[in-house]
Amino acid sequence: MSSQFKTLFTFISICCAIVQCNVLLAISFSTEIEWQNNSGNFSIETFDSLITESSLAVMSLPSLGIAFERLNDSSSFPTLFPRNQVGGNSVSEPFVLLNDSNLSLPGLGSINFLPVNSTKPITAVGYWNTGQDDATQLRLFDNMGNLLESADSATGLSFIGIVSNTPVARVEIGSVGGNGLFTIDNLQVSTIPEPTTVMLILTGIVFILVYRQLTSTE
Repeated sequence: MSSQFKTLFTFISICCAIVQCNVLLAISFSTEIEWQNNSGNFSIETFDSLITESSLAVMSLPSLGIAFERLNDSSSFPTLFPRNQVGGNSVSEPFVLLNDSNLSLPGLGSINFLPVNSTKPITAVGYWNTGQDDATQLRLFDNMGNLLESADSATGLSFIGIVSNTPVARVEIGSVGGNGLFTIDNLQVSTIPEPTTVMLILTGIVFILVYRQLTSTE
C-alpha cells in the first residue's frame, strides 16, 4: 500500500469517527448532579429574583437564552406564582413556573421553549418537577421536528434532565397523569455551538494536514 493511499485512508477513517461522535444518542438523567456533570456549561434560573408581585407571565428568560411559546389557549404564557399559592413543592423559594395563567384546572398544556439564538442551540435541559399530582415529560426536538429524546420525571418533587449531542431546536415539558396542572423549579439549560460546526472545523484541519502531506511527497 502506497504512503499516499495510507494517508488518504487515515483521513477517511478520522472523518468517519468524527461523524459517529456527532450522532451519539441523547441520554436522560434522574439526578441533578449527574446531569450537571454531563451537561457542560449550563445556566440555571431559580425564578426567585425575577418578580416582586404575586404573579408574572414569562415570555423569555435571557439568563438561559430561551423564549417561551404561548400555552394552549394561544394567548397566555407560562406564569410565575408563589409556591405557597399553588401548593406542591419547591427547590428554591418562593416562586415556581406554572403551565397556566390563573391556577385553573386542568392547566394549559405543555410548557414549550426555543433557543433565542439559533447559532447557539440547546444541548441539555434539566429541571425539578415540583407539583403534587403530576409526573412530567421532557421532550427534545431537532430543527426538523424530529423527536431526539423523551424522559419522564417521577410524581412529586423530582429531577429530570436530558443531554443531547444533537442540537436541540425546541423543548416541550408536559404533564403525565394527574390533573394536568404542574409546576417546575430551577430550570437549567446548556447552549453551546453546534457539534456540526466543530465537525466541519476538525474535518478542514485534517484535510489541510493530508493535503500538505500529499504535496510534500510529490
